[in-house]
Amino acid sequence: MTPPLKINERIAACKGLMKREQLAAFIIPASDPHQSEYVCEHWKVREWTSGFSGSAGTLVITREQAVLWTDSRYYLQAEQELKSTDIQLFRNVTTDHQTYLAWLADCLEEGDVVGCNGWQLSVNQAKRMKKRLADHGILLDTQQDLAGELWKKRPPLPDSPIFELNEQYAGESRAHKLKRIRQAMLQKEVNIHLISKLDCIAWALNLRGSDVDCNPVFLSYLWIEMEEAFLFV
Repeated sequence: MTPPLKINERIAACKGLMKREQLAAFIIPASDPHQSEYVCEHWKVREWTSGFSGSAGTLVITREQAVLWTDSRYYLQAEQELKSTDIQLFRNVTTDHQTYLAWLADCLEEGDVVGCNGWQLSVNQAKRMKKRLADHGILLDTQQDLAGELWKKRPPLPDSPIFELNEQYAGESRAHKLKRIRQAMLQKEVNIHLISKLDCIAWALNLRGSDVDCNPVFLSYLWIEMEEAFLFV
Protein backbone atom coordinates (compact mmCIF):
# COMPACT_ATOMS: atom_id res chain seq x y z
CA MET A 1 0.00 0.00 0.00
CA THR A 2 1.36 3.43 -0.97
CA PRO A 3 2.22 5.59 2.10
CA PRO A 4 -0.30 8.39 2.79
CA LEU A 5 2.42 11.04 2.55
CA LYS A 6 3.27 9.93 -0.99
CA ILE A 7 -0.43 10.05 -1.96
CA ASN A 8 -0.78 13.55 -0.51
CA GLU A 9 2.25 14.66 -2.53
CA ARG A 10 0.67 13.31 -5.71
CA ILE A 11 -2.62 15.07 -5.02
CA ALA A 12 -0.75 18.31 -4.37
CA ALA A 13 1.22 17.87 -7.60
CA CYS A 14 -2.04 17.34 -9.53
CA LYS A 15 -3.39 20.56 -8.07
CA GLY A 16 -0.24 22.32 -9.24
CA LEU A 17 -0.78 21.10 -12.80
CA MET A 18 -4.46 22.06 -12.58
CA LYS A 19 -3.40 25.61 -11.77
CA ARG A 20 -1.04 25.60 -14.74
CA GLU A 21 -3.82 24.38 -17.06
CA GLN A 22 -6.42 26.68 -15.45
CA LEU A 23 -8.63 23.77 -14.41
CA ALA A 24 -11.07 24.03 -11.53
CA ALA A 25 -11.28 20.25 -11.18
CA PHE A 26 -9.78 17.06 -12.55
CA ILE A 27 -11.56 13.69 -12.91
CA ILE A 28 -9.68 10.38 -12.88
CA PRO A 29 -11.84 7.34 -13.76
CA ALA A 30 -10.77 3.76 -13.14
CA SER A 31 -11.26 2.55 -16.72
CA ASP A 32 -9.09 2.26 -19.83
CA PRO A 33 -9.70 3.00 -23.56
CA HIS A 34 -11.60 -0.30 -23.79
CA GLN A 35 -13.97 0.55 -20.92
CA SER A 36 -12.67 -2.39 -18.89
CA GLU A 37 -13.41 -2.69 -15.19
CA TYR A 38 -10.17 -4.58 -14.64
CA VAL A 39 -7.26 -2.82 -16.33
CA CYS A 40 -3.59 -3.44 -17.01
CA GLU A 41 -0.93 -1.76 -14.86
CA HIS A 42 -0.45 1.06 -17.39
CA TRP A 43 -4.03 2.27 -16.92
CA LYS A 44 -4.15 2.10 -13.10
CA VAL A 45 -3.88 5.89 -12.98
CA ARG A 46 -6.56 6.36 -10.36
CA GLU A 47 -4.91 3.74 -8.14
CA TRP A 48 -1.48 5.38 -8.53
CA THR A 49 -2.87 8.81 -7.69
CA SER A 50 -5.13 7.85 -4.78
CA GLY A 51 -3.73 4.59 -3.38
CA PHE A 52 -7.19 2.98 -3.67
CA SER A 53 -6.84 -0.34 -5.50
CA GLY A 54 -10.49 -1.34 -5.99
CA SER A 55 -11.67 -2.04 -9.53
CA ALA A 56 -14.46 0.57 -9.41
CA GLY A 57 -14.19 4.16 -8.28
CA THR A 58 -13.65 7.71 -9.51
CA LEU A 59 -11.26 10.28 -8.07
CA VAL A 60 -12.15 13.96 -8.35
CA ILE A 61 -9.66 16.68 -7.42
CA THR A 62 -10.65 20.32 -7.04
CA ARG A 63 -8.63 23.32 -5.92
CA GLU A 64 -9.63 22.66 -2.29
CA GLN A 65 -10.53 18.97 -2.09
CA ALA A 66 -9.86 15.44 -3.28
CA VAL A 67 -12.83 13.06 -3.20
CA LEU A 68 -13.18 9.42 -4.21
CA TRP A 69 -16.47 7.71 -5.07
CA THR A 70 -16.84 3.93 -4.97
CA ASP A 71 -19.60 1.38 -4.48
CA SER A 72 -20.56 -0.83 -1.54
CA ARG A 73 -18.16 -3.63 -2.51
CA TYR A 74 -15.26 -1.40 -1.54
CA TYR A 75 -16.38 0.80 1.36
CA LEU A 76 -14.20 -0.92 3.98
CA GLN A 77 -11.24 -1.31 1.65
CA ALA A 78 -11.42 2.34 0.62
CA GLU A 79 -11.56 3.48 4.24
CA GLN A 80 -8.38 1.55 4.97
CA GLU A 81 -6.47 2.55 1.86
CA LEU A 82 -7.42 6.24 2.06
CA LYS A 83 -6.71 6.49 5.78
CA SER A 84 -4.44 9.46 6.68
CA THR A 85 -4.55 10.81 3.11
CA ASP A 86 -6.10 14.08 2.01
CA ILE A 87 -8.78 12.17 0.07
CA GLN A 88 -12.35 12.08 1.35
CA LEU A 89 -14.46 8.97 0.69
CA PHE A 90 -17.95 9.42 -0.77
CA ARG A 91 -20.20 6.38 -1.09
CA ASN A 92 -22.06 5.83 -4.35
CA VAL A 93 -25.82 5.71 -4.00
CA THR A 94 -28.54 5.16 -6.55
CA THR A 95 -29.95 8.70 -6.53
CA ASP A 96 -28.54 10.51 -9.54
CA HIS A 97 -28.28 13.92 -7.88
CA GLN A 98 -25.54 12.61 -5.59
CA THR A 99 -23.10 11.60 -8.34
CA TYR A 100 -19.74 13.31 -8.65
CA LEU A 101 -21.03 15.42 -11.56
CA ALA A 102 -23.80 16.83 -9.41
CA TRP A 103 -21.26 17.39 -6.65
CA LEU A 104 -19.00 19.27 -9.05
CA ALA A 105 -21.92 21.38 -10.25
CA ASP A 106 -22.51 22.43 -6.63
CA CYS A 107 -18.83 23.12 -5.94
CA LEU A 108 -17.80 24.95 -9.10
CA GLU A 109 -18.79 28.22 -10.69
CA GLU A 110 -20.10 29.09 -14.12
CA GLY A 111 -17.24 29.33 -16.58
CA ASP A 112 -15.02 26.84 -14.73
CA VAL A 113 -13.25 24.09 -16.68
CA VAL A 114 -13.03 20.43 -15.61
CA GLY A 115 -10.24 18.25 -17.02
CA CYS A 116 -10.23 14.55 -17.80
CA ASN A 117 -8.31 12.10 -19.98
CA GLY A 118 -10.77 11.32 -22.78
CA TRP A 119 -9.05 7.99 -23.48
CA GLN A 120 -10.66 6.70 -20.29
CA LEU A 121 -14.20 7.62 -21.40
CA SER A 122 -16.59 6.20 -23.95
CA VAL A 123 -18.05 8.60 -26.49
CA ASN A 124 -21.44 8.45 -24.77
CA GLN A 125 -19.87 9.03 -21.35
CA ALA A 126 -18.09 12.12 -22.62
CA LYS A 127 -21.28 13.44 -24.19
CA ARG A 128 -23.30 12.91 -21.00
CA MET A 129 -20.61 14.52 -18.85
CA LYS A 130 -20.29 17.52 -21.14
CA LYS A 131 -24.06 18.05 -21.18
CA ARG A 132 -24.46 17.60 -17.44
CA LEU A 133 -21.73 20.13 -16.70
CA ALA A 134 -22.78 22.48 -19.50
CA ASP A 135 -26.22 22.76 -17.89
CA HIS A 136 -24.39 24.61 -15.11
CA GLY A 137 -22.13 26.63 -17.39
CA ILE A 138 -19.12 24.38 -16.72
CA LEU A 139 -16.86 23.15 -19.52
CA LEU A 140 -15.26 19.69 -19.87
CA ASP A 141 -11.76 19.39 -21.37
CA THR A 142 -11.05 15.76 -22.35
CA GLN A 143 -7.51 16.45 -23.56
CA GLN A 144 -5.90 16.41 -20.10
CA ASP A 145 -3.78 13.60 -18.62
CA LEU A 146 -2.28 15.31 -15.59
CA ALA A 147 -1.75 12.19 -13.48
CA GLY A 148 -0.11 10.45 -16.43
CA GLU A 149 2.27 13.38 -16.75
CA LEU A 150 3.25 13.01 -13.09
CA TRP A 151 3.65 9.20 -13.18
CA LYS A 152 7.32 9.06 -14.15
CA LYS A 153 7.76 5.28 -13.83
CA ARG A 154 4.44 4.37 -15.43
CA PRO A 155 4.44 0.76 -16.68
CA PRO A 156 4.37 0.42 -20.48
CA LEU A 157 1.44 -1.12 -22.31
CA PRO A 158 1.70 -4.92 -22.03
CA ASP A 159 2.52 -7.17 -24.97
CA SER A 160 1.98 -10.68 -23.64
CA PRO A 161 1.70 -13.57 -26.13
CA ILE A 162 -1.68 -14.29 -27.72
CA PHE A 163 -2.82 -17.88 -28.17
CA GLU A 164 -5.73 -19.54 -29.93
CA LEU A 165 -8.45 -21.22 -27.91
CA ASN A 166 -9.25 -24.56 -29.47
CA GLU A 167 -12.73 -24.82 -30.99
CA GLN A 168 -13.27 -27.82 -28.72
CA TYR A 169 -13.35 -25.39 -25.78
CA ALA A 170 -14.71 -22.31 -27.60
CA GLY A 171 -17.72 -24.28 -28.85
CA GLU A 172 -17.85 -22.44 -32.19
CA SER A 173 -15.35 -21.61 -34.90
CA ARG A 174 -14.04 -18.10 -35.47
CA ALA A 175 -15.36 -18.19 -39.04
CA HIS A 176 -18.89 -19.02 -37.87
CA LYS A 177 -18.85 -16.28 -35.25
CA LEU A 178 -17.74 -13.70 -37.83
CA LYS A 179 -20.48 -14.93 -40.17
CA ARG A 180 -23.10 -14.39 -37.45
CA ILE A 181 -21.71 -10.93 -36.68
CA ARG A 182 -21.92 -10.00 -40.38
CA GLN A 183 -25.51 -11.22 -40.54
CA ALA A 184 -26.33 -8.87 -37.68
CA MET A 185 -24.47 -6.07 -39.48
CA LEU A 186 -26.66 -6.63 -42.55
CA GLN A 187 -29.81 -6.41 -40.43
CA LYS A 188 -28.58 -3.10 -39.00
CA GLU A 189 -27.46 -1.90 -42.47
CA VAL A 190 -23.90 -1.51 -41.18
CA ASN A 191 -20.87 -1.87 -43.48
CA ILE A 192 -18.17 -1.79 -40.81
CA HIS A 193 -18.23 -2.85 -37.17
CA LEU A 194 -15.50 -1.70 -34.78
CA ILE A 195 -15.15 -3.65 -31.52
CA SER A 196 -13.10 -2.22 -28.67
CA LYS A 197 -14.30 -4.34 -25.74
CA LEU A 198 -11.54 -6.80 -24.97
CA ASP A 199 -13.74 -9.70 -23.87
CA CYS A 200 -15.85 -9.34 -27.04
CA ILE A 201 -12.73 -9.47 -29.23
CA ALA A 202 -11.42 -12.53 -27.39
CA TRP A 203 -14.80 -14.24 -27.86
CA ALA A 204 -15.21 -13.33 -31.54
CA LEU A 205 -11.76 -14.55 -32.59
CA ASN A 206 -11.30 -17.45 -30.17
CA LEU A 207 -8.07 -15.83 -29.02
CA ARG A 208 -6.78 -15.33 -25.49
CA GLY A 209 -4.02 -13.38 -23.76
CA SER A 210 -2.85 -12.17 -20.37
CA ASP A 211 -2.44 -8.40 -20.71
CA VAL A 212 -4.74 -7.89 -17.70
CA ASP A 213 -4.16 -9.84 -14.48
CA CYS A 214 -6.68 -12.67 -13.96
CA ASN A 215 -8.42 -11.84 -17.28
CA PRO A 216 -7.81 -13.86 -20.49
CA VAL A 217 -7.72 -10.81 -22.77
CA PHE A 218 -5.22 -8.79 -24.79
CA LEU A 219 -5.19 -5.07 -25.68
CA SER A 220 -6.60 -4.73 -29.19
CA TYR A 221 -9.26 -3.40 -31.54
CA LEU A 222 -11.20 -5.47 -34.07
CA TRP A 223 -12.41 -3.95 -37.36
CA ILE A 224 -14.93 -6.14 -39.21
CA GLU A 225 -15.96 -5.58 -42.83
CA MET A 226 -18.17 -7.78 -44.98
CA GLU A 227 -15.26 -9.53 -46.66
CA GLU A 228 -12.35 -9.01 -44.30
CA ALA A 229 -11.55 -8.46 -40.63
CA PHE A 230 -8.54 -6.67 -39.16
CA LEU A 231 -7.09 -7.12 -35.69
CA PHE A 232 -5.07 -4.18 -34.38
CA VAL A 233 -2.81 -5.35 -31.58
